[in-house]
Amino acid sequence: MIIHIGNKLSARGSTPTYMEFFGTKLNGQYEVKLFSDKKNKVFRMLHMIACVFIYRSRYDLILIDVYSIWNFYYAWAVANLARYLRIPYVPILHGGNLERRLIKNKRLSKTIFRYSAANVSPSLFLQHKFKEHGYASEYIPNSIELAEYSFRPRRQVSPKLLFVRTLRAEYNPEMAVRVLHFLVERGLAAELCFVGPEINNFIAARLASLAEQLGVEERITYTGKLSKEAWVTLSEKFDIFINTTNFDNFPVSIIEAMSLGFPIVSTNVGGIPFIITHGMNGLLVEANDHQAMGQAIDRLVNDPDLAEKLSVNARKFAEQLDWTVISTKWINLFQNVL
Repeated sequence: MIIHIGNKLSARGSTPTYMEFFGTKLNGQYEVKLFSDKKNKVFRMLHMIACVFIYRSRYDLILIDVYSIWNFYYAWAVANLARYLRIPYVPILHGGNLERRLIKNKRLSKTIFRYSAANVSPSLFLQHKFKEHGYASEYIPNSIELAEYSFRPRRQVSPKLLFVRTLRAEYNPEMAVRVLHFLVERGLAAELCFVGPEINNFIAARLASLAEQLGVEERITYTGKLSKEAWVTLSEKFDIFINTTNFDNFPVSIIEAMSLGFPIVSTNVGGIPFIITHGMNGLLVEANDHQAMGQAIDRLVNDPDLAEKLSVNARKFAEQLDWTVISTKWINLFQNVL
């Protein structure tokens, strides 16, 4: 049996994390239990530790999702318990800002990553950063079930923008509002749809206030959290996918957008340039530069050949990340570790 430790919070209103997709797929070949679904951070950490201890005689391996904020401490606690119980564990590196932990929390980082059976990096970006700090890792990218995403090549696109992320400050949704305003000021009939739950009312209030201040509130739609099937259906109404994050690793939302055939315009941060090659399968702009993103969108609207090129190449890139391709990498890792 395999225990996977991470944030399983979709039932609590959050966007499903990759572990839920991953756990479902692994269950076809391994018995996998996912922890934890506790919303309170302290209770979640205690629940993770308790489950590892309670099931200690029944499992062979612990997978630990590692992010750069609170989850880093969950990972540290579980990794040390696994060492004490002499159970192999594998950290899976997710946080786009995880390098900051390697610098500021060197001792804690060492106890997590130095004694693991293996470290898995879903992005070449984090693999490179970990190597710089003396930690080996194996590159196994996040995957999708490609058959769930119907490819629609875009050619003649309109400035109908789709944003699919949790409304968190680090994902910089305010930049999306400023991009919308920039396009409207240039005379384009632009629209923007935010798909994703609100992390707190403060961010939502700031977005609403900014939209009203810029006079674009009537051009913005907020759907809240949607199921994958619902937002994939909704995506048919939009032509360009935007990603405005300030730091990132290997966002599955971008891979999903690629599989659907969206031309993508993203900030050039973290692991994004390891996914998007500028001018080939997407366009990149600097972080917080809403004018550059607006100009890139304007370029797509007026250049159907470019839009089609990005759309087709994005789908080709996503095809490499289908679960049928990536699953063999995980099976090989488990066989080596166990």
